[in-house]
This record gives sequence, structure tokens and C-alpha cells, in this order.
Amino acid sequence: EKVYSEQLLDRQKTLFEELQHRVANNLGFVSGLLAIQASRLSENSEEAAALHDARVRLETMSRVHRRLYDPMNTNMCLKTYFEELCADIAMAAGRENVEFRVEIAPVNLEIEKLMNLSLIVVEVVTNSLKHAFPDGRGGVIEIFLTKAANANACLLVIRDNGVGFPEGFDPAASKRLGFRILGGFMRALQGEMTHANDGGSVVRVSFPS
Repeated sequence: EKVYSEQLLDRQKTLFEELQHRVANNLGFVSGLLAIQASRLSENSEEAAALHDARVRLETMSRVHRRLYDPMNTNMCLKTYFEELCADIAMAAGRENVEFRVEIAPVNLEIEKLMNLSLIVVEVVTNSLKHAFPDGRGGVIEIFLTKAANANACLLVIRDNGVGFPEGFDPAASKRLGFRILGGFMRALQGEMTHANDGGSVVRVSFPS
């Protein structure tokens, strides 16, 4: 009976890994379709820009999915993981002149929580790359993940040394798709997000660990 249970568990694990692989492949396939559609539009049109943003999001989600559900990543280093994620985002945005500094405290997070946290990082960092450093200038984006004062919570801080948020900026009232997407990830994470200016933009995300 024990041998049968172990075999069943191995089979379930194999099927689950295959499912995750197919999900990542499907995300990549949809991204390819968006690229084809965008190529038929005027390069500088709003529609082409929207399709480009959607394609970049899907490609990044696919990479996140592959990394998190890779069976070889049983002892994944979160610092290295987030450094590679930021490198992917910068490359997709064509902003390799921005430096990333990542500090990750020892924390244990479930895969689903790490997935949502990763996608929040993608949206916030992408927003910084788009708006914090005008005219293609370089800059620094810092990412910190620590245990909050409350031992049952974690704190993610993403800050840059760019131009900061516009005066009177209210993300809750923003019509940008990115902020609406962030709202969905925050609800899934059961977290709270704050925005501030302090030598650049600062985004803080607190969530139960």
C-alpha cells in the first residue's frame, strides 16, 4: 500500500509539472499571436503600443511560470530569482542602462504567493522603467523583501531614484491598465499597497506570509 501511494504521488507530481509546462507554452503561444497582430498595425499607434505591452506581460508571466514550477528549482534562491526577473523586465523594455539592487531576507513563501508577488514586481518595475527615467536616462531601482514587524507578515519595497509620482497622483483613480492589474494581484495576495515620493517613487506592499 505504501509503495502504491508513493507511485500515485509521483504520478500526480508528473502530471502537475506537465500541466504547468503546457500553461507556460500556451502563454508563449498567445504572446506570439499578439506579436503577429501588432505587426499589422502602425508602429506608433496606441493599439500597437497596447498589444506590445500585453505581449511583454505574457512573455514575462511565461518566464515566471517556468521558473517557479521548474522541478529542478527545489532550492531556489529568491535573491537570484528576483535579479533574473528584473533582468528580464529590463531587457523586454530595452532599458539595460538601469541598475537593479535586490535584497531578500530569508522568508518562506508558498508558490502561489510568490507568483502574485512576482507579477506585482513586474508591473511596478515596468512602470518605473516607463516613467521614472525620461529621455532614456539611466537610474537605480531597489527591491527589498523582509519580514514585517508583525512576524506573520512580509513587506516588499520597490523604490527608484527617478522623477517620482506626479503631484496628487492617486493610483486608485488611475485609468492605467497596469494599476488595475496590480489591484487584482493585491487582492489575490490579500495585501495592502502604498505609494509615496522619497527621492523618487516608493511602493510598499505588505501581505500575510
